[in-house]
Amino acid sequence: MKNQIKTLFSLAIFMVLTACGSDDESIIDLSVFKGLQTEPELTADTIADGDPLYLNYEYTGSMSRAPSENDIKHIFSFSVAETGLVVMDLTSTSVEADLRVYVDGDEDGLNLIGIGGGDDILVLEATAGITYSVEASIYLENADTLYAYSLVVAEANRERLELLEDEYWLGIDISQSETCIVTNSEDTNVYESSFSLGIILNTVDAYFRAGDKYFYLTKTSSNRYEFRSSETDGGEGWSTSSDVAYDLKLDGNSGSITLDAEYTNVETYSETTTCNGIESWSGNVLL
Repeated sequence: MKNQIKTLFSLAIFMVLTACGSDDESIIDLSVFKGLQTEPELTADTIADGDPLYLNYEYTGSMSRAPSENDIKHIFSFSVAETGLVVMDLTSTSVEADLRVYVDGDEDGLNLIGIGGGDDILVLEATAGITYSVEASIYLENADTLYAYSLVVAEANRERLELLEDEYWLGIDISQSETCIVTNSEDTNVYESSFSLGIILNTVDAYFRAGDKYFYLTKTSSNRYEFRSSETDGGEGWSTSSDVAYDLKLDGNSGSITLDAEYTNVETYSETTTCNGIESWSGNVLL
């Protein structure tokens, strides 16, 4: 989940927000979007590489590798009879487990809206008639050791996602663009990326949450947040500075969320590199 990790790192600057007003403020009541509260009854079963997955199952499996092997993963097929939200939760006895869901030919997995960590949990907007590949990879640190894992596939529910009363699961599409220029160089490097991310928002206590990482906000109005930050650091022969501006807006009627950000990072060592970037979010409350 490299893109997710990158975005969660950028979210770490969400530490202090300054107040602002809004002339298009709306009352925020997202409770209508909460969806299924309690997890359906799950059927226990075992799985092996290549097996199909079915809705509302809790699967167990295992992986091991020989000393000469490196990349070990299990890939399963999954489809639904009716379009809807599905939660998948991968845990293992290893220190790291990674879950990806994609349609063959679209390995970037833009249907993936999840949070990584030692284990992995995600929400999939599954479309009826589409067959998805579900890829489970486990960090197999020691050869000839059997690592057990569990994979829950269920109708998306707040219980499985461990959402508190005022927490909501957001599905976000993110686009990033960054232009970097090095002093005394004619080269201009442009970096662009786009991906999807799942993140939890608490509308009362005002924070984003990704797993056990919290990014606290200050509520500026019922539906808007604004962030401005300017920081510098340095030492003998080096210096860094950053300027960041965020504007986040919630729509209480549609459950949509938008965020626009601009930032500048300057690093000086033997030469100076200046990077200007923009980031945009668009998405909705899913659960």
